[in-house]
Amino acid sequence: MRKKKPGIGYLYPAKDLLRFFPPEANAADIAEALNSNRATVQRWRGRNIMLDERRADRYACAMGRHPFEVWPQWFDLYWEVAS
Repeated sequence: MRKKKPGIGYLYPAKDLLRFFPPEANAADIAEALNSNRATVQRWRGRNIMLDERRADRYACAMGRHPFEVWPQWFDLYWEVAS
């Protein structure tokens, strides 16, 4: 996790989403589950892509999960920024 700008928000590793899928899952199936596209998932696998809070929330919800389940520090970081 790294801070974007003071008071603006945090970035969350996209790779953390991938741990909810079997290692042999193909990018197209993961993309469909996340309402995304195959190229996006392939980028997540190959590079250290970070998601802003809005996109992190959207992808977690698409999987039927709260972002806290994907990134356990979700609330801690939110309150740090808000205070």
